[in-house]
Amino acid sequence: AGVTRRICGFLIDGAAVPAQRDPWTITVDGRPVGSITTRSVWSPRLASNVSLGMVAIEHTAIGTEVVVEAPDGARLARVVEAPFPGAIQR
Repeated sequence: AGVTRRICGFLIDGAAVPAQRDPWTITVDGRPVGSITTRSVWSPRLASNVSLGMVAIEHTAIGTEVVVEAPDGARLARVVEAPFPGAIQR
């Protein structure tokens, strides 16, 4: 069947996310396609929440928009390169 899921970086919109104890569901068009698997944190440098998640391969293209079901409500998120854009100064 080949690879069906992949770990991706995500930028999650909104103010700093609440503490994460369990995985958060990632959805597209209301359908679960994966989960945020690492602790999400606010990045002052990127002015965004950053996280890693495991998602179905068809939703892994850079720039793909998904919804993350955080404890304080649904938030728009985008698939980004990891390490996160702008996180490493060259």
